[in-house]
Amino acid sequence: MSDTIQQFVDSYSRIGGRDLASSDFFDAFYRHFVGASPDVAEKFKDTDMDRQREMLRLSLDHMVYFAIDKEETREIARVANLHDQSNADIPPRLYDQWLDSLVETVSQFDPDYNADVEAAWREALLPAIDYMKHHYT
Repeated sequence: MSDTIQQFVDSYSRIGGRDLASSDFFDAFYRHFVGASPDVAEKFKDTDMDRQREMLRLSLDHMVYFAIDKEETREIARVANLHDQSNADIPPRLYDQWLDSLVETVSQFDPDYNADVEAAWREALLPAIDYMKHHYT
């Protein structure tokens, strides 16, 4: 595992790791993200947020595996399909807001947060985000 991925995993563990879905972290994240733009708020207006938190926790796991293995998985392909233009219609620009909101939330919950931790989160998640953007159309 690269040092960057290890930094991500360490930070992820500090903020709750596998218990994130039941923590305040995702509530704070979704407040930031939904508040980031009217487009995001519209996408989440009828969402079951309990289910969404659990889906996001699982997605973070898959995104990191994707960054490590650099191989398309059935789960990454499924999520990309669910978010593409013909399904949930999540435009590429919203992924940047998603990542910025996530990193902002990490900065509030990780007591060891610094520029290296921020870079680790971005680097760990960017391959999957790029994949999602590429599969939008």
